[in-house]
Amino acid sequence: CERVSKYAWDEGKTFVNLYITLSGAHDQSYATCTFEGQAFRMRCFGIGGKNYEFAVPNLRHPIDPERSVLAMKPDQVRLKLKKVKCDAKWDALDDSSQVKMDEARAMAKEGASMEELMENMYKNVDDETREQL
Repeated sequence: CERVSKYAWDEGKTFVNLYITLSGAHDQSYATCTFEGQAFRMRCFGIGGKNYEFAVPNLRHPIDPERSVLAMKPDQVRLKLKKVKCDAKWDALDDSSQVKMDEARAMAKEGASMEELMENMYKNVDDETREQL
């Protein structure tokens, strides 16, 4: 399967919506999605001769799997993730940034040196930011 790396997302009061552009997508019978409490895995088969997968195993907040849905539109797959808590604000789709911040805070509390904190920060940034450092 080819992993989906480009997508858009937004959030409303009750749902987080994901939009994945796949040229040739149109029929929901070619797609499946497994929703779990804080994860999902979407797979599409035979679209333009390719199979696709998009998964987030560590969503930022819990979702309601029973009320989350997959919908197909021409050239687009849409996932609607039902929020468990309507007042939860999603500053990111997954929790990786929060995990990194928690790790840095824990290091600082444990008395890590400035050099260790900088090394940890450098290790956890994307390539573009790393070049700027």
